[in-house]
Amino acid sequence: METQYRIIPVLAAYIIPIYLAVGTVGNVTAIIVFYRPGMSAITNGGFFVLVAIMDLGILYACLLTDYLIYMQYIHPFTLQGILISDWIKSSMGMLDPWLLVTITAERAFAVFRPLNTWTNKKDIKNCYGCPCSWRFDTFSGAIFIVLFTVCFLFNLPILFQINLRKGVYVSFFNVWLSLQSLFILVVPYMIMLSLDTGILYKLHGSPFDKLNAAKTKESRKWWKSVHNVKVDDSTDPGAQKDGEIGRQSGKTSANCCVSVGRKSTRSRALQSIRLILIMDALSIALNLPMTLVSFFWISDFVAFSICRFVLFARHAFGFLFYLTSGQFRQELALMFCQRVNLGRKANAVCNSRLETITSSIM
Repeated sequence: METQYRIIPVLAAYIIPIYLAVGTVGNVTAIIVFYRPGMSAITNGGFFVLVAIMDLGILYACLLTDYLIYMQYIHPFTLQGILISDWIKSSMGMLDPWLLVTITAERAFAVFRPLNTWTNKKDIKNCYGCPCSWRFDTFSGAIFIVLFTVCFLFNLPILFQINLRKGVYVSFFNVWLSLQSLFILVVPYMIMLSLDTGILYKLHGSPFDKLNAAKTKESRKWWKSVHNVKVDDSTDPGAQKDGEIGRQSGKTSANCCVSVGRKSTRSRALQSIRLILIMDALSIALNLPMTLVSFFWISDFVAFSICRFVLFARHAFGFLFYLTSGQFRQELALMFCQRVNLGRKANAVCNSRLETITSSIM
């Protein structure tokens, strides 16, 4: 048993620094790329930025303290800062998934609600589809207050160093930890997976929508064939024909531009929502071992620690899913190419000035 307990600090000494280094570099790079002007047109770009910021916060709030404890730089439950960091880990861990659920629900509401139901500009400004709406701030603030109260009440035994083994509170506390892991690690991501699947279905278009669109297209063709434009005999037929052809070609080109713009926006939205679906499915797969351990093997320290390392893998390596987007790879390559070109231009200017000075001296 002692050898098993010694394995965890050894693993932590190698795994936690790798997680922190890779997660920091990857998430900071993702934030910089999504804030570049070339990525301003991407759909759900703010959603990806928020995910990267929360991944950074969870990595440092959870893993850095664990690393210092495993390496015996600080002793647990002796410093007031450790108690505060434990509360930060609990509150951020509880707030992170439900905040993402709130954003996903807003996106789903904006997709499923048709535009003709908005009554005025004020309604559009305060709608759920606006990421800075007052409803979003109010709901997020209410969640934070509730989670603050819950974490403070149910973590009192840890804060005041109560010996749980001698009291009847231990069974209730174990049940609370199990339910907490379920409603933090599984339920929010299942809700997000369901909502994102509905958004993807809506963007693809249901069979009924496609059938109605086909019927509308056929009816428009029939209307154009019946209501032909009459030509006045008093005017030149050639001029009338040329003018009619010009107007028709102008309308056709405008319609083509609008359709191309709609298709490009729709393709970007489909690409980003597929990426979010992959992230949701991976989050459920990585969170499931921790949930099972919390329900059945909560007293097993080794299994609990290993599942924690698996749990934080998504926060450290989640930025790799952004590389599946062609636009993200293009913008990332463009960012590094611009810096390399600027360095080459600066070196070229310095070399030219040096050659000028040496030639003047010679």
